[in-house]
Amino acid sequence: MFNIIICEDENIIRRRIEASLKEISLKHDLDIEVSLSTADPFATFNYVKNNKTDLLLLDIDLKNDEIDGIELGNKLREINKNVVIVFISSRLEKIFECFTCTPFDFIAKPSIN
Repeated sequence: MFNIIICEDENIIRRRIEASLKEISLKHDLDIEVSLSTADPFATFNYVKNNKTDLLLLDIDLKNDEIDGIELGNKLREINKNVVIVFISSRLEKIFECFTCTPFDFIAKPSIN
């Protein structure tokens, strides 16, 4: 089982990612599971701290005054050095900043504002 965590504060985007992953899983007969899908960075942190996680899909600009996706990625990297981190953001100017925690990739998402 390949465990995926999504931390995205835009509900529409989060649901699209979930649906895409489910479609890919069915189409290619992959054993993947979205173990947690949330807008809450602290729920994400606690889940990764206590559970096997293979892939993190993290929004950079979380609607949270205490932590953003890049800081969360750095904290999660300390917990799990082998986890694959992919940042998702419409803020292309943040692309180089996010590489402080050695993510696998950066995916540009459409702005829905």
